[in-house]
Amino acid sequence: MKDPLPPGLEVQVLSRDTSDGAVTAVLGVPAGWQFDNDGWALTTRFDALVIRGTLRIGNDTYELHDYTYRPAGHECGPVASKYGADVLV
Repeated sequence: MKDPLPPGLEVQVLSRDTSDGAVTAVLGVPAGWQFDNDGWALTTRFDALVIRGTLRIGNDTYELHDYTYRPAGHECGPVASKYGADVLV
C-alpha cells in the first residue's frame, strides 16, 4: 500500500496490481483501537466495506455491510473501533 497506515492495524493483502500498485486487502482493526489524527488524508481514493464489526470515521459509524468511498485527499476525522472490525479495502 502506498500510504502508511496508522499503527496497530493488521493488513492481509488479497491482491496487488503490479502495473499501478493498487491493492485489495482486509484491514483488521482491533477492539479499542483509535487513531486521533484529525484531518489526515490518503493520497489515493479509498473504498471500504465493513465485513465484521463496527468502525467510526469522523462523525460517521459504519457497521456490517456498510460501504464508504473517499476520494484522494479527502480529509478524515478520528478513526476508532470500540469492538473491532474487519474492513475490505
